[in-house]
Amino acid sequence: MASSGAIKAGQAFVELLADSSRLEKGLRAASAKLRAWGTSIRSFGRKMAGVGVAIAGPLAGTGKVFGDFEQQMKMVSTMLDEPEKHMDRFSAGIRKLSVQFGEGTDVLAKGLYDLLSASVDPAQALGVLEVAVKAAKGGMTDTSVAVDGLTSVLNAFQMSADQAGRVSDTMFAAVKRGKLTFPELAANIGKVAPMARAAGMSMEDMMAAIATMTRQGLSAEEASTRLVNILKNAPEAAGNLGALVAKYAGKSLSEIQVDFPEVRAAGGIAALAADLTGFRKDMQLMRDSAGQADVAFAKMSGGISEEFKKVKMAVLDVMVSLGGALAPTLKAFGQWVSRVAANVGGWVQANRSLVVTILKVAAAVAAGGVVLMGLGTIVGGVGRAFSMFAAIVPIVSSILGAVGGVLMWLVSPIGLVIGAVAALGIYFAYSTGQIGKATSWLAEGWNILKDDALTAFGGISDALAAGNIGLAGQVLWTLLKLEWARGTGWLSNVWNRSMNFLVKVFTEAWAGLKIIAYAVWHGLEVAWIETTAFLADAWYWFVGIFMRSWESMKAWAKKAWVWIKKLFGKESKESADAAYAQIDAERDAAVRQIKDETARKRADRELARQRQREQSGREFDQTVQGIVTEQDARERAMDAEQATREKANEADVAAAKKRLSDLAGQAREERKAKERAGPEGMKSPEEVVGKLKNALAGMGDQLDLAGKAKTEAHGTFNAAAILGLQAGGHQERIAKATEKTATNTDKLLNRANTGALTFV
Repeated sequence: MASSGAIKAGQAFVELLADSSRLEKGLRAASAKLRAWGTSIRSFGRKMAGVGVAIAGPLAGTGKVFGDFEQQMKMVSTMLDEPEKHMDRFSAGIRKLSVQFGEGTDVLAKGLYDLLSASVDPAQALGVLEVAVKAAKGGMTDTSVAVDGLTSVLNAFQMSADQAGRVSDTMFAAVKRGKLTFPELAANIGKVAPMARAAGMSMEDMMAAIATMTRQGLSAEEASTRLVNILKNAPEAAGNLGALVAKYAGKSLSEIQVDFPEVRAAGGIAALAADLTGFRKDMQLMRDSAGQADVAFAKMSGGISEEFKKVKMAVLDVMVSLGGALAPTLKAFGQWVSRVAANVGGWVQANRSLVVTILKVAAAVAAGGVVLMGLGTIVGGVGRAFSMFAAIVPIVSSILGAVGGVLMWLVSPIGLVIGAVAALGIYFAYSTGQIGKATSWLAEGWNILKDDALTAFGGISDALAAGNIGLAGQVLWTLLKLEWARGTGWLSNVWNRSMNFLVKVFTEAWAGLKIIAYAVWHGLEVAWIETTAFLADAWYWFVGIFMRSWESMKAWAKKAWVWIKKLFGKESKESADAAYAQIDAERDAAVRQIKDETARKRADRELARQRQREQSGREFDQTVQGIVTEQDARERAMDAEQATREKANEADVAAAKKRLSDLAGQAREERKAKERAGPEGMKSPEEVVGKLKNALAGMGDQLDLAGKAKTEAHGTFNAAAILGLQAGGHQERIAKATEKTATNTDKLLNRANTGALTFV
């Protein structure tokens, strides 16, 4: 009897080998769990990597910001003999000014560089830079422009750096009194400042002279040039320029040129003398200009844009600090990457053949893949082509069937359609009286033709009576030419008028389409103008609300701070109430300023909208008028060309008619001459007919010879033709025809002589 262990072992063997379903099920379950576990591990790893990147990314960005700032300060250090004594203070000062004024460190570093290059004492450079930044903000210009202007005056008048504030105040006073901007003054002050100082002129008088001359309409550049020329011609008067100008008050330019021959110097004196009172006032105001730069800076500060710039610079300053802390680590990482790159480069240099082999294998694999991709694309394309062809065949069959049906529909009722159109045309002509008009036109044309024929036949009769057959032929030929010219001219006029009508219709339709297109474009342009105006108004409204809300939030924050200080005993109730009132007043003033600025901008936007609408309307009217004028000119040119053609045709007809009349008159005169010569001078109809018979007989001989030649050459006449031509048959027919022609000619002459030849 088998033991229980053996039984269990046998059962396990059967389950594992003979019946593997349970094993496979267990393995699949284990595999699923392992895959799920692996997926969760990968997901957690991705999250950890994302967190690491989220932390390291901004930190790496701070390294870039710090690197840029470091490079800027290295640029400044090139202007110092002993940079280690000043660079820490310069770096801290630049960062402080950046946050304080919302100015980029790159701009401030460039300004400091310019100051140091202008020989400003490094100990005072940051103070001058602060003055320059405030001047740039107040004067709406760049810090570099303000630095240029300040250093030009400081160096020219040999002033110390602590006088930069005084220079800035005087420059702003000149800008306020004159018609110029701070950038214009800063750009041109260096042209005159050195000469003014050398001549003994004060900075204030120099600024006053420039301000006065610009108020007279001169530019800052021209005012500086003229002041230079005044100093060249009268350097001794530079210390008291007002007294010099007073001597020429009320004098003409020619009188001033007696003492100042140079025209620019004389023009400068004339400009100052024209406003002597203002010039004296300007000189006094320049001396009392303290605080002008601060006033301008205060007006340009405090806006939301400036606050955002300050916030941005504060964030960048924090990034500079973080970057400075990470700088050693980042530098070490960069050095490690450089070493790794150098090692990899060395390995590649040492194993060039292996790298080339790998590249060749990769290129071969890639080329094979491209070939297989192309082959697959071709095969797929052929399959798609067959499927497309199978889909197109029934469509083409349907189209051909539809075309055939249309053709059958058109062909079957064509007679009915033509008949209906013809009947409609006849009815229209009858109902509108066009038939009567056409009949009248035909009658008029027939009368003209009858008159021409009577004239021609009369001339032919007279010429024949006078025995001049050539003249009779000329009369007949001239009649044919006259009627040909009249007929072709009429057809040409009808054709040209029809073509002109069609061309006019086409060009007028094209002009109408162009006008419609311009009208649509004008409508779109007006819609765009209105849309942009509406969006601008909405933006101004939104910005106004936002800025007023911002001022309210600032006021609330200030009041909260005052309340906290009062709560902790740092502020008395009286001072807190005064602070509250001051905060409310500042808020109300700021809100009023925002409202006024918003209203001004919206008014300017409305004025611009109206101007754009008016300009667009004028352009549209001008365009339409141009199209109409062009169309009228084209039609007038076509009408003129048609009139020229008709006149030419009329001239041809008139010339032919005159020629006919002249020939008829000539024939009449010849007949009269023959009649005056007596009966023997006149040619009887029999003589004329005889000449005609002889001519025709000669023609018969020629025809006979031609007939014989043809018979001898070919000899292929049939029996009926031989019967008709035997025994001189053709000669007999010619003779009969000649006699009949002569008889009819006699009748025609007799009727013409008796006046019985008329047209009914």
